[in-house]
Amino acid sequence: METKINGKAVNRYELRSDDVQEVMNNPPHMLITWGIVMILAVLCILFVVLDRFRIHEKLHLPVLVAAMKAGEEDSVTVILTLNIAMPTKVRTQLPAQLTINPLRDGGPPLSLSGAIDSIAYAQYGVPLIFIKAGHRDQAIKPGMPGVVAINIQERSLFSMLLDRIKF
Repeated sequence: METKINGKAVNRYELRSDDVQEVMNNPPHMLITWGIVMILAVLCILFVVLDRFRIHEKLHLPVLVAAMKAGEEDSVTVILTLNIAMPTKVRTQLPAQLTINPLRDGGPPLSLSGAIDSIAYAQYGVPLIFIKAGHRDQAIKPGMPGVVAINIQERSLFSMLLDRIKF
């Protein structure tokens, strides 16, 4: 934008002193350098924080308790039948938690924690999951419906972000 001073057209940016003109035309290199360093430091801290947060991916499957077998000491193996096809992510040694909501008496939910001991297929391809638990809940009986929550994997937010970017 031009303004008139003493009848002459002068650019308004040229009205500033020589020092201001020098800073505007040649910004200080240290300011740019430290600005870039601070931005990179904030990004690095952000990535470290994202790597510290863990996400537990769980798979919830509807099941029916088929049988319970007592193991050594106080352990028990619970045999569960799935009402759906076996997901490919389910494998042995994964932590699992069986939750049963008693339908008849309306009591508190029954829970049993353990790990998947083995996977088999019964007649007509019905999937069976064998869960080995450390204790036996006397109230869980064969024929009770429930839900088993299987911890598929534990991932960090940073690894999930890298998977989304796909270099």
